[in-house]
Amino acid sequence: MAAAVNAPGLSPSARLGRGEVVTRRTHDAVLLLPIASPSDEPVVLTGSAIAAWDTFEVPHTVDEVVATLGHRFDAGTETIRTAVAPLVAKLVDAGALVERP
Repeated sequence: MAAAVNAPGLSPSARLGRGEVVTRRTHDAVLLLPIASPSDEPVVLTGSAIAAWDTFEVPHTVDEVVATLGHRFDAGTETIRTAVAPLVAKLVDAGALVERP
């Protein structure tokens, strides 16, 4: 069974793109601070999470991101989806990813 993105109100076919976010990139991490977030703590991305974030530079569905990362990392769809679904939910909850047309 496919892992679903568990974010309230988010349709499985939603196109997601970056929200208003201040970013800082280091040699091994990306720090995200969504402008509308009530938290002063950045979201820290490392490893393949950075590749997922980079894919959302233009709006995509989760399925499109899974396919792109599957090709890039030569991994199966379910393996990628299992890793991407909780990351996307976290980024949506933080306001770093938002629904786009």
